[in-house]
Amino acid sequence: MISVVKKYLMAATAFILVYVLFVLILAPADKILAKITLPKGVYLNEISGSIYNGRAQTLIVNNQQINNVSWSFNFSSLIYLQPSVDVEFGSNLASGPRGNAQVSNFGAELLITDAKVNIGANELLTKFQLPFDLRAGGDINLSLNEFALGKPVCKVAVGDVQWSKAHVNAMDEDVELGNLQAELGCKNGILSLTVNADNDLGLDFTAFVGNRMRVSGQGYIKPGAKFPENVKPLLSLLGTKDSQGRYKLKL
Repeated sequence: MISVVKKYLMAATAFILVYVLFVLILAPADKILAKITLPKGVYLNEISGSIYNGRAQTLIVNNQQINNVSWSFNFSSLIYLQPSVDVEFGSNLASGPRGNAQVSNFGAELLITDAKVNIGANELLTKFQLPFDLRAGGDINLSLNEFALGKPVCKVAVGDVQWSKAHVNAMDEDVELGNLQAELGCKNGILSLTVNADNDLGLDFTAFVGNRMRVSGQGYIKPGAKFPENVKPLLSLLGTKDSQGRYKLKL
């Protein structure tokens, strides 16, 4: 008799679990997400579809907008007991970043892995206040192996940024900058971006993103043999060079 009861209890439990799973899969994403506390500064708008396969018209992260965000649950991630979601965002027909990533560990230490992000260089440049008019050409590509949210910004950051065939227009001068590369890092919760000093500009610079997404940075430009000739007249805008022939940069 006991074995029969256990058999029915197991069957009932399995039925309930399957039922709950299907309810979650089919439940409207906007209803489910309304009950989930997203990380501070993260907002999803105009949500459609289900929690396991849905879409948001916009994603706001610390006042930065990302358009056309879609996601699908990665069921194979359940094998490792770390549920993850495959995310795609952006469009070639609209401005803003575009790419894909895998997101897991939903909460205060959100984890992003295997991310590829592309954004127009000039779109990114417009987010900074510069002392003179400057336009940039080409695309900037971010490859993010791993990024974990932390306080104030990150817990882990491993990846790199490539700006291939970089060029700018300043004071009606078109300037070819060659290829620029930088490495991402995280120390004491501060996100860093360190430019590879092996570049045509002689640029050695590290930028930091800290509390309240405040951007700072320091470094220098040391003109060398490959430094663009039509940029040299602009160096005076950076101040006076030091005894080593370097022009100091600071954000």
